[in-house]
Amino acid sequence: MNSRTRPILLAAAAALSAVLVVGGCDLTSDGLTEQERIAAFFEDANASPRDPVVMSEHFSDQVSERSSMNSEVYWEDSFFRQGEGPFAITGIAETTDFTGLPTDVTSAFTGSVTNGFAGPYAITIGFVNEGIIAGNWLIRAIVIPDVLEDIRSIR
Repeated sequence: MNSRTRPILLAAAAALSAVLVVGGCDLTSDGLTEQERIAAFFEDANASPRDPVVMSEHFSDQVSERSSMNSEVYWEDSFFRQGEGPFAITGIAETTDFTGLPTDVTSAFTGSVTNGFAGPYAITIGFVNEGIIAGNWLIRAIVIPDVLEDIRSIR
């Protein structure tokens, strides 16, 4: 490296760092595909003991309830109530039908979901790609349309 190249590289590195900090990009992201994210979420939902903070990290910050997901109280009012597992998803397939999903969803998968007491129910999981790592898919919405009224969909 010659004496003129080094200052240019340092300036470029500083500029890139500033863009990443100001832009809020997450360099530590795990870069999971949609199917890997589904598997990781269900694994965390079935963990004993489970950690609601870890469960919430599978979701995009765009989910309106994201900050509430850090509490087990949130999950006790959902399909994923602790003690009603194990939770399982089968027949996972990509879909182009985004009906009922937020407009910013760019990828979606369907399947059948069960817990220890009920199901199978149809499930659709919508994703957004976030972070600086291409392929860092986070859950934007989970829709389980046929569950009881007191169990909400996550949007």
